[in-house]
Amino acid sequence: MPNHLRRVALGVSIGILGLLPGACSTHKAPTFRVIDAQLASRTESASTILVTIEGENPNRDELPLYAVHYRASVDGETMMSGVERSPQRTLPRFSTGSFTIPVIVPNERLGGPVARVSIDGSVVYQVPGTIAQVFFDNEIRRPRAPVHGEHAVNLSATVPLPG
Repeated sequence: MPNHLRRVALGVSIGILGLLPGACSTHKAPTFRVIDAQLASRTESASTILVTIEGENPNRDELPLYAVHYRASVDGETMMSGVERSPQRTLPRFSTGSFTIPVIVPNERLGGPVARVSIDGSVVYQVPGTIAQVFFDNEIRRPRAPVHGEHAVNLSATVPLPG
């Protein structure tokens, strides 16, 4: 049997197993929230705001975070949409962990001394278990948890312009 047919047969077989009760591990989805936003750098044309997201893992197994997909708005105006980044983070068991994502904002869109940065998106994570890993690797099932929130950024605590 050719390799591509074997892969399809394996995927179908595993998919059927996944429909059986108890075939997938039981876990609770992690939760995510925006906990901070800071002005990180500024050029003559744009500013970079780093938004910190905290994840909480209620499970007995650690959860590797694979990707974060997000839309970022500043003062209600969308600045970035459809962004995908790797959090490069694993949430420890029964604990929290954080990661940062950048938001690039043209300076002319930053009016006052304070801006409100909003994040709306989801975090893709991996669950433990052999079947779950096969599903993940073959892009059959990649669990996601929502991330939504906003935070004020103090723009008067500016970063000096380069040069």
